[in-house]
Amino acid sequence: MNGGSQSHPVYVLHGVAGIGKSTVSKTLAERTAKDNLLGASFFFSRDEDNRKTARSLFPTLAYHLALYDTSFAARISDALDRDPSVPRRDIRKQLDSLIAEPLQAIR
Repeated sequence: MNGGSQSHPVYVLHGVAGIGKSTVSKTLAERTAKDNLLGASFFFSRDEDNRKTARSLFPTLAYHLALYDTSFAARISDALDRDPSVPRRDIRKQLDSLIAEPLQAIR
């Protein structure tokens, strides 16, 4: 993560089944990870129970972002010290505690 004023956009691929959204996403994730530009990724899957819903989305992203950036890892640790149950809480609380607040703290 850098402190510059660059924009870091989020892209959403949307379309009918079978048009290649997963292939595009996985290829992009692999290429950016290879260049050390990917903080985290998450792919939903109907075939895996822990990827069928958004329940593990933010804990997974937080984990990978913590591996990517040590200052983010410290903020995640602080959040979990305050409330160890955050990964099991509702998705809005997960987003706030595991992603939004730690990112704001390191800006």
